Amino acid sequence: MTTLNQSLHQTSHQSPLMHKVRALGFANIENLIQLAITRGCHHFKNTLPLHSASAENIHEPDFDKLSQDELVISLLHGNNRNEPIAIRCAAQLLKSKFISPRRVAFLAIQERCETPLKYIAQQGANFDLEGLDFWNTILASLAGRGSLPPAGILPHPSRFMINPGIQRGGIQQPSWLTPKDAHA
Repeated sequence: MTTLNQSLHQTSHQSPLMHKVRALGFANIENLIQLAITRGCHHFKNTLPLHSASAENIHEPDFDKLSQDELVISLLHGNNRNEPIAIRCAAQLLKSKFISPRRVAFLAIQERCETPLKYIAQQGANFDLEGLDFWNTILASLAGRGSLPPAGILPHPSRFMINPGIQRGGIQQPSWLTPKDAHA
């Protein structure tokens, strides 16, 4: 099992957030992906590789026990197995109305997940013009932190969007995947 940190040539650390996530019953990355699907990443509902029977039976913790910001960073955490669907779910959840760009950047710094968050935010700033202020706030909060990932390690930017292509009205612009927020 290659972790995301190993793929990015970064070191692992003892993570308070990952201890919290494990204590809440999320034993592996599949459990976190399943929670992301429960919290609005319906785009990935039928793509989840269920390596563990426990991934089907996760419980939904309240947002006060595990915030959407914490879930995003848990999905991007380098101590997890390198799973592109987790990174794609994190990119989609970032556009949730429950995400604070400054808080998610703070958590990324605290949990040493700056590189994947910065990569997603750069792609968002390039392709999600409606969310430009949001992505720029994350990038400003991560200024001087994180590095460019080696090519091919993180998902291609097109995997964060719906690309409708040529339609009857002409070429449709891609749109960033957003979650269907199920909670108030």
